[in-house]
Amino acid sequence: MTANNKATPDNSPALSIIVPVYNAEPWLVRCLESLTHQTIKDIEIVVIDDHSTDGSLNIIREYEKNDPRIQTIALEKNSGASVARNAGLAMATGEYIGFVDSDDFVDGDFFEKLSTRAKETGADIVKGEVLEVTYGGKKRRSGPRFADINKNKAAFAYAWSSAIYRHDFLAKNKLDFPVGIIVSEDVVFLRKAVVLANTIELVEGVYYHYMRREGSMDSKSGSIDKLKSGIEGRNLIVDFINDKIADDREAYNKIFHSEFMYTLHSLYDRRRSLEGQVVGIRGIIGLYAKCKYKDDLDKELGERHAKFLSEGYEIGLFADINEMMKERGEHFKLFNCIPLLQIQHADNMVNVKLFSWIPLLKIKRKGIYVYYRLFFFLPIMNKTTKK
Repeated sequence: MTANNKATPDNSPALSIIVPVYNAEPWLVRCLESLTHQTIKDIEIVVIDDHSTDGSLNIIREYEKNDPRIQTIALEKNSGASVARNAGLAMATGEYIGFVDSDDFVDGDFFEKLSTRAKETGADIVKGEVLEVTYGGKKRRSGPRFADINKNKAAFAYAWSSAIYRHDFLAKNKLDFPVGIIVSEDVVFLRKAVVLANTIELVEGVYYHYMRREGSMDSKSGSIDKLKSGIEGRNLIVDFINDKIADDREAYNKIFHSEFMYTLHSLYDRRRSLEGQVVGIRGIIGLYAKCKYKDDLDKELGERHAKFLSEGYEIGLFADINEMMKERGEHFKLFNCIPLLQIQHADNMVNVKLFSWIPLLKIKRKGIYVYYRLFFFLPIMNKTTKK
């Protein structure tokens, strides 16, 4: 599903606000209250229920009865945030488009201030500020700094929902949310929008309240599916900038380095499983291969990382990353008990051993240990690489 390509009608509202909902019953009223009580009244609120199994749809229907500005889409099956947002884009008729997640909320004059600046300037994107509420309830300003965005628009790389987007601009460039990935779909949307935007305006002192909570997608660190989706999203971004701005070396490097280093640094997380390490390493090797200016990237990476990435040498990179984690020895196990891989750091060598045997029973006979083993792994890899 793509963004609505038809021109907005003459009687269209100033703004359409798109709200995807999935099992958001505890937070939904707060969200909808903040939207229905906006100081700007010329809005439509498109709420998409992604086949919730709690009481979310009932709450939406009650608000719909009492406020004609609310339009509801009830999806027949759970399809994910991208499908829900794209459905909202297809229905929206406003001159500008805003997005609010169902567990977040906004200041009462948030959309009026952004819409006023949009009307004055005709900007493709108008951005406010973000107030993040952490898991412990602490509040802090978040998002890219306005000073950085003023210097280089590519600095607007996250906090995408703190902005509104000109509808015609989205439709002309066929900008929507990639389907099939569970994270980074918003980053892909924002990166493309920022690259293509002619003007971005900034409004200080009005806030989108971004709520971090346990159980939300962004709180599930270490998930293999999340890691794979993140890498897929980064590949979509790289493919896009390779096509659109490869000749602008400065802008290209700013975006590529940011996305690449984010993926690389995620591999330093000690909570990563063996599978996660392998997926991540293969992912960054693939990203590196697509880079248009590898010599610039190599200066940021350091000699060893650059060498292993250029060679596509997974084991060397694997050992190097774990060495940088300052681990003298590390064991990766299946089901937390079956030894799969061991990394040992000693003197000037790093030994990487893949697979081992599993002792089932040990019997001592005349000072000699006899092992009965359940089965053997084939020692297909025993690699030593110099530091």
